[in-house]
Amino acid sequence: QEGGTPLMLACKLDNADLVKKMQEMNAKGGVRPDGVTVINIALKRKCLPVLKVLLKQNKPTALDFKIAAQECSEEFLFLLSSKNGFYHSTLSQDNLLHIALRSGNIPGALWLATQSAFVNGLNVDQETPFELATFLGAWNVAEVLLNHGAVPNLNQLLQVPYHPLVK
Repeated sequence: QEGGTPLMLACKLDNADLVKKMQEMNAKGGVRPDGVTVINIALKRKCLPVLKVLLKQNKPTALDFKIAAQECSEEFLFLLSSKNGFYHSTLSQDNLLHIALRSGNIPGALWLATQSAFVNGLNVDQETPFELATFLGAWNVAEVLLNHGAVPNLNQLLQVPYHPLVK
């Protein structure tokens, strides 16, 4: 990609050993003109070994957390959170659980639902993750949220259309 770095290429090759050697030689990841970073590449490619190496010298950004919430499993989310806490959007105030649910990332949403920071979070539309999960029909996420302290708004819940799977 135009403006990429050698370290970015190593990430695209999913080669953790090469990434490690390059970092030992002080290779910098940089940021491409389109805003992509080395961590973005590892997340998009779902390459956990490369991500583990990168996180030893690179701090995840808000975009990294958003990509992980949209596309990645709990392993990736756990790694990012252990390095830098959790990201919270500033525009919509969607937390990572809102983002995972809107993106249809149910495995990621299930893990995030166990993290107390997200259970009752409100966005600018005053939606909680529980309300969003029920509206989207992600009942397994809604159940996990309830088990982790979600406080449902019953008025909202009664307005969710019910579509039985069996007649």
